[in-house]
Amino acid sequence: MTAVLRSTAVCRMENVAKPSETNRSMRVHIIRVHIIINILTKFDKDWMKTATSIINILIKFHKDWMKTVASTVYTSKLLTDAHTHTRTHIRAPDITRSHKLTMSLRDR
Repeated sequence: MTAVLRSTAVCRMENVAKPSETNRSMRVHIIRVHIIINILTKFDKDWMKTATSIINILIKFHKDWMKTVASTVYTSKLLTDAHTHTRTHIRAPDITRSHKLTMSLRDR
């Protein structure tokens, strides 16, 4: 029975990697992971620069658009106010006439 145990132990020892091989493969694996992390970090930094640039362009476009819209609305309001004031004076008699007409119809 001891011979069987010894032969099993020897077989198990042969399948186990030697410490130097384990250390070497572990170092290679760590180096690969380190390289991949560096590449991904560089990609992320480049992507951040691109995204920041795009965001800055969009913000500038939005600010310009807001100025344009504000200017258009302000100009439109000025024109509408000027136009409304002239119309108010013209239409005031019409409102008065219709009011008089309504009042005269109620009396009947």
